[in-house]
Amino acid sequence: MSTGPQVALAPQFESAVLLRCTSITAVRYPRLRRPVSRPPGVLAEFSDDRPADRLVELLAAGTVAATRVNLTAGGHRQHRLYRVVVPAERAEPLRGVFDHAWSAGRNELLAGLPVGSSSPRHTVRVELATAAWRAALLAAGRRCRPDFLGIRVSDPDTAAVLVRSARVLGVPVSTRRAGGCTLLAVPARERLPERIRAAADRPASPTRHPTVLATA
Repeated sequence: MSTGPQVALAPQFESAVLLRCTSITAVRYPRLRRPVSRPPGVLAEFSDDRPADRLVELLAAGTVAATRVNLTAGGHRQHRLYRVVVPAERAEPLRGVFDHAWSAGRNELLAGLPVGSSSPRHTVRVELATAAWRAALLAAGRRCRPDFLGIRVSDPDTAAVLVRSARVLGVPVSTRRAGGCTLLAVPARERLPERIRAAADRPASPTRHPTVLATA
């Protein structure tokens, strides 16, 4: 996302999952839908300010100037929208970067090749799995019950990545289809949000997955 050489995959993968989890962009296909009515420079829209702020933060870390714009939509029953806006000429290249990062992260997580818990590749998978669930907990539809935390996603490919990511993190997860979405349920005793926050606070490892080229 930044100008210059290559940059680490995990932040771009997290950005891609943020976009895929929002109901405006998540679809049943590998690539993101890009609504033709979206104004130039609008990279994403969310119904909550937290995923929008996280995407702005990730973009800023990659030296991309991004702004959160708050809107009120609807008629009698109004609701808030939070747009992430970048310079118009950067929007399409960034979507390409996110497509690439999604493919690279997905392939690594779903590769299925066994690796030791002390191997650099395992560290990479844990970083990607953490990034995926951090994004999903912010951007996907949530259903909180006393006994489980539920995440709803409309894209089966994203659901598969989250299931695999939970297994990488050693977290049990169950799935079922409901209302055209996949509901992923994690037992409340796993305290997944707290675990993700703790993982995010740890220093990044010096060993990285092959990186994704930044945009110009």
